[in-house]
Amino acid sequence: MENKIINTFKKAAAVVACSALVAGSGIISGSSVSANAANAKMEKAINWAIAIANDNSHGYSQINRNGNPDYDCSSLVINAMKYAGINVGSASYTGNMKAEFTAHDFVWIPWSQIGSTANLKRGDVLLRRSDGSGHTELYLGNNKNVGAHSDYDGRGGDSSGREINVASYYYGNWQGVLRYKPIANEVIVDIPVSGTFYPKCGSQYTSIVDALNSIGVDSSYSNRSKIAAANNISGYSGTPAQNTTMLNLLKAGSLRKPA
Repeated sequence: MENKIINTFKKAAAVVACSALVAGSGIISGSSVSANAANAKMEKAINWAIAIANDNSHGYSQINRNGNPDYDCSSLVINAMKYAGINVGSASYTGNMKAEFTAHDFVWIPWSQIGSTANLKRGDVLLRRSDGSGHTELYLGNNKNVGAHSDYDGRGGDSSGREINVASYYYGNWQGVLRYKPIANEVIVDIPVSGTFYPKCGSQYTSIVDALNSIGVDSSYSNRSKIAAANNISGYSGTPAQNTTMLNLLKAGSLRKPA
């Protein structure tokens, strides 16, 4: 997560920053991420971000951000856009990204209209901001993100290959996406009709089984497998990560019902 930067911020504190709920590990080369091409400028931004992820001289830092020589989550996304010539105004951290991006070349789409990766587009900026902290990543398509996550070891650069990387998409309690206007104008986002998603469960639940039971939904493994498939959770086997993804979607009111 990204906290607002202050001069007295200690590098050690960055170890836990922007790290919650990160799925996947290791570097995935740009050639392994294929999806329908976005707008030409957005493709330039995406390729730059992937190149930074594949260059381990750049690690995660909230102090030495903006390529000096490192990046945190917001400076990676913001600098990718600037490199491609996309106007993001004076955006500088997750706290002002929504206002600055939408004042220029982007539109805001709340997560209630997205719901799952089925409605994401290559180049969408995933964003969460609450209680003075936040996180952002760039969606690549094919269930992949590129993002800056955390300084895992306090060492220079990205010695683990996971501080800035391309990894599997995960639901990070996103509040919505910032979509580049030329991409947004290509296809209108379908707003889910009533009944498409399960109602929210209580925030106190830590088990998807208990949470589904609380709203009167069959929580059997068989039915959870169907729910997982409807929410692009492939190869469901009841792992903690898969169940947590479903639970987070249900808490957000974004868990899609099977057909």
